[in-house]
Amino acid sequence: MKKLRELLLKYVMGNLGNVFEASDKVICTVDDSLLNGMDTITLNVLDNQKTKLIDKYFKGKEFYYIIDGHNFDKEIIIYGYNNCKVLINNCQFNKYAHITIDGDCHIGNTYMTPDKLFLTISATNTELIDTFISKKSSSEGLNLCINGTNNLRIINSQLGRKDDGIKVSLHAGNDISLQNASILSSDVVMEASSINADEKTSIKSNKIYAKVNEPEMKRELR
Repeated sequence: MKKLRELLLKYVMGNLGNVFEASDKVICTVDDSLLNGMDTITLNVLDNQKTKLIDKYFKGKEFYYIIDGHNFDKEIIIYGYNNCKVLINNCQFNKYAHITIDGDCHIGNTYMTPDKLFLTISATNTELIDTFISKKSSSEGLNLCINGTNNLRIINSQLGRKDDGIKVSLHAGNDISLQNASILSSDVVMEASSINADEKTSIKSNKIYAKVNEPEMKRELR
């Protein structure tokens, strides 16, 4: 019976790697060898059969996908569906990347230097921790757009390098939180219901545009 449940779990999670079931969640660690052969990664795609299996065997559990320690040497698109949780840790992105998650996206200890003009990261709740993002030295520029439909958190991370000339756009439906974050950019746009930046956060830019729905920001941005 346990073996059958494990097989059902792998099937529901897309046969993408090892699965682990806890009391409140199911975790899939995406197999590194599978990532090598993919241009587009689709996570938590549910058809009628999978939905019925979830309702019968795994109802009420959250679905997590972990991508850990992968070096992306080619262009990659990552989609996550049906309110899944996606954790991208210890990775390196050397080419164009587009990440859109219907659910939460955590990016940790990751290095991203795309070779195209655009890099988009978007999720319901987006979190960057210990992550560096900028353009390749050989690239003309970079338009970096990071979105959180609800919240966006950037912690101990750096966006851009001195004289890179990248453009940074940060958007959240509710809160943008910057903690020990460094942004070096020719243009910075931030839009949210509230913007919080601690004293360790540094923003150096020719232009800063911040739109906040509250009367005033928690801290003046310089």
